[in-house]
Amino acid sequence: MSNQLLHAYKSEVIIAALNNRAFAVIANDDGSESTVVELKPSVPETKENDKNKDGTANKTQGKKKNAETSKTQAEAEENQNFADKESSCNEEIQAVCVTKIDSTFWFAVSRHDKTLSLYFIPSDLKPGEHARKNPVSIYIMPKRSKCISFGVVPPSKTDGKACHVILAGDLSGDAFAYPVPISDAAERDSKNVETASAKPTSTPRRLLLGHTASMLTGLQVVPNDEGGQFILTSDRDEKIRVSHFPKSYVIHGYLLGHTAFISSMAAAAVSSPSMEGGNKKKTICLTGSGDGTVRLWDYQQCKEIGMVPIVLKQGFEDDEMDDVEEANDEDISEFMDNGEEEGKNGEGLVEGEVDDFERGENEEDAEDDEGSCNAHTIAVPISVALSPDAQYAIVARDGITSLDIHPIPPPPPKSSASPLSKLLPSYMVSLHKKQTVECPSQPLDVKFLSDGSVLVLVREPDYLIHYRPHSSDNGGKQTSVFESLNSTSPFAALQKMAQLENIVMPETTLEKDRSGEWKMRKKEDRKELSLAQCAARNKSGENDDDANATKTDDRLHWNDSGRREKARLANQRRRKRKRDMAKTNDEK
Repeated sequence: MSNQLLHAYKSEVIIAALNNRAFAVIANDDGSESTVVELKPSVPETKENDKNKDGTANKTQGKKKNAETSKTQAEAEENQNFADKESSCNEEIQAVCVTKIDSTFWFAVSRHDKTLSLYFIPSDLKPGEHARKNPVSIYIMPKRSKCISFGVVPPSKTDGKACHVILAGDLSGDAFAYPVPISDAAERDSKNVETASAKPTSTPRRLLLGHTASMLTGLQVVPNDEGGQFILTSDRDEKIRVSHFPKSYVIHGYLLGHTAFISSMAAAAVSSPSMEGGNKKKTICLTGSGDGTVRLWDYQQCKEIGMVPIVLKQGFEDDEMDDVEEANDEDISEFMDNGEEEGKNGEGLVEGEVDDFERGENEEDAEDDEGSCNAHTIAVPISVALSPDAQYAIVARDGITSLDIHPIPPPPPKSSASPLSKLLPSYMVSLHKKQTVECPSQPLDVKFLSDGSVLVLVREPDYLIHYRPHSSDNGGKQTSVFESLNSTSPFAALQKMAQLENIVMPETTLEKDRSGEWKMRKKEDRKELSLAQCAARNKSGENDDDANATKTDDRLHWNDSGRREKARLANQRRRKRKRDMAKTNDEK
């Protein structure tokens, strides 16, 4: 699961996380220098006091422990380094988000210490002013959240007002809604309060939905073609759930096809012409997964409409690359074979009519071939983005310093003479054409702006790269080529400031353990991948296949009742530990 380190509202404002610091950058219409505001991580007083008390106690115990056990100065320095690292980890930014309510920009920052901080910047901020802002509100979440999004709850009455909320999906699989304190912000703005510290609020949160015994890796509120809203939530167990919003207990459907955790997600809804006349929403979702694939969906119809195959990191053996290419070719041919008969009468996604398309049984074999790649060689998509008009998809992968930009063509018409159009179902699109854009360092996050340009958050010393498309004549066809415009970018002020302060960026946004394994990958999946790889390298493979079948039969399906029982027992043990700790403290 990737951290959400970059977000934008149209082309006016962005929020970016540089290491443990969050910055808001507001572009000015007159072309003057952008306004950069640092969003300070104020710690609630109660938490600060507890930290001070714990720190005093830890110092006293630490002195005794060092006197008894520390034999060298190196051990003392190691303990101090561990404490500093733990303190820095608590301030690590997990997700950022921005929106505009009336004439005020609102920002949200989720951190490793389970805090969700809200900030606002009024519209009358002076151009070019570099400032710091304290949070107007801080919510303490039950678990840390790696995906957040602003949303609007429609009024329940005709004369009522819409309610603005911030949605947070946590690592226990729950999605909560917290209110945006617009009235408090207006009062602070009228009194010109700038340095007041926020305090934890007692406003109750609302539980929207939960994924059974899983972890949420993505969350986004999107419109549907019925005038309402959906909330898309992805998790560790290979699926994306489509629920109605705010009535999130009504499940519209699931997007199923990935074979590993969902690492990134983006969605867009645009109007497209319909064959019956008028316009109809084109509802598109793009997801990246730990299985190495990127899949394109129609979330209104809950169908897969395209796929980008696996990409391997550079520097591996040709045999491994050949195996992956063979698996990708089989997966593509299955889409063609299955759609030859079932997709002949469809009108296509652009026209707004989608026929039923059932995935073939042989696709399971292709997915097994995808799993035969070693998990360390697969370049996991850490960030995906869709253009505002849903014409382009961008993919950034872990371990690769380039971006893949895939044009999303309309489905081929039935009358087309190309062999591909005859084999693909009417609503399937090919994503194999791409433009590769080289970045100076590892991309960490990527976002499209409303003007069609692309912002990429990268490692130091460049930090932020701005690309803009321009038309190019390619053999008589007009195509868009993305080129850097950092020198004229309205957000270049953040790059200059970060270079002056020499901020150190993380190596990747994927969480890994000490052995280098992804934390999101389940232990069962790691064993299965290792066994499948051994079976692929062994030409006979009979014994390894039997062992693989034996191991995989013990895995629980994501909707299995055993997962719910496992979660219930884990909660019981957690409550028992808390009671025992409280009892021990009372005795002392």
